[in-house]
Formats: sequence, structure tokens, C-alpha cells
Amino acid sequence: MLITKINSLLYSECVAEWSWDTRKNVLIDYDLWYIAKGQGTLRTDSEVFNLSQGCCFILRPGKGYWATHNPNNPLTVYAVHFEMISSPDRELPFALILDDFIFFEELCRRLLQADEQKREIWMHAILDVYLQTYDSKTLQLTVNQERTLKIKHYIEENLGNKLCLDEISAFIFLSRNQCSRIFKQVAGVTIQDYILKKRLEKAAALLLQSNLPIKSVARLSGYSDPAFFCRQFKKFQAYTPQEFRKRQVSSIM
Repeated sequence: MLITKINSLLYSECVAEWSWDTRKNVLIDYDLWYIAKGQGTLRTDSEVFNLSQGCCFILRPGKGYWATHNPNNPLTVYAVHFEMISSPDRELPFALILDDFIFFEELCRRLLQADEQKREIWMHAILDVYLQTYDSKTLQLTVNQERTLKIKHYIEENLGNKLCLDEISAFIFLSRNQCSRIFKQVAGVTIQDYILKKRLEKAAALLLQSNLPIKSVARLSGYSDPAFFCRQFKKFQAYTPQEFRKRQVSSIM
């Protein structure tokens, strides 16, 4: 799991004469850019990228970049300066073109509106989607990567049902030990931890997007015991489901 520290957040509707250049004063931290509107160009020492809605970048510390835009179609940019607290087990991809940019933009908006206690959660969701989308676009997946993606898909499609390692390993035609080892090696977390994370993420989404009672949210997220669900949710979010829903609704209003 990537652990980050957010240094600053920015939503910028760039003025017509806008330009940006860090070649003399290079970045001191990572900078996630998401292009919400407009057209422009981003340059590195060796590459040129056309900017338009759905483009996303993770700019690296110590590097120089410069950018311009079309003054008749100026850029609107979400920017997040952040540090990596834990060492990532993979290099963060530099550039990504998002097909489902509406969902990604909503995550950026949520991050911008969140209080400080919640920002790291939304940032982790953004990076998670960024990495998953990049992986899904990578054509040359290894066999174990393909197996892991299938396991993730199976889990995410069956969050409301009872999930056990025997069923998951049978689905992927592997032994229990092989299934667990490969998933941990590729995903960086155990299958049980991944199931827990996805169930609680689904519960958080249901709390935000519906008026379902807590008991129904628990059941749809795979919990037969609402009390146990509430205890686990509080460990994940630091708030009970009722408190989480109330705080998120009030922060949007």
C-alpha cells in the first residue's frame, strides 16, 4: 500500500497568458496533474505530450518540466504535491490517458473538498485507480499479473457474497498456497486484506451515494453482522458509518 503525505492541493483555471517552467527550480516532491479542461503541451527533456481532458501525469522530484496552453482553450488543472512516506514497490508511471475520466475527476474533487483527516484516503484511492488503469492498458501482462487481475475482478464482483480462499483458488485453477503466494507477490497485499479493503470501500461508496440503512449497506458489502461491520468500518475510516455519512454530506453542502 502506498503511503503519502500531501503537501498542497490546487484546482487552477489557468489564465490566457499562463505558462509553467520548473527547469531552473526543479520539483522537490511528486506532483500529480490531472487535466480537466483545455488544450496544451507538456515537455520534458526528451518528450512532448499533448494535453487535453483525461490526461494525467505524476511528475517526479528533481526533474524539470515546462508547459504552455492554448489561450483560446485554457487549461483547468487539478494538482497535488505529495511525498512518498513508504517506498513504492514499483515505479509510478509518468503518464496516463484516462478513458473513464469522469470517475477520476470526481475523486480529485472529493480530495480537494475533504478535510485533512480524509485527504490521505482519497489520495490513496486516486493512486490506486491511476495504477489499476495503467495496468489495464498494459498489453504485455505476465501470467501472474493476469491471474491477479482475475482474482481482483472475481473478488470485486462478489463482495456481497461469502468469499473464501477455496472458491477463489478454484476459480483461478490454482492451489490455495499458489493463489495466496502469487496474489501477495503481485498485489503487495494478502487476499484477505484486499477483500477487507474493497468491502469497506464499497460500503463507503454506498453510504455516500444512497440513503440505504446501515444494515443494508453492511449486507451489500458482505457483512452478515452489522455490529461487526460498524467496528471494522470505524477502524478503516476513524468514524462509524453514521458519522462518516453525516460528515461527508455536510462537507459537500
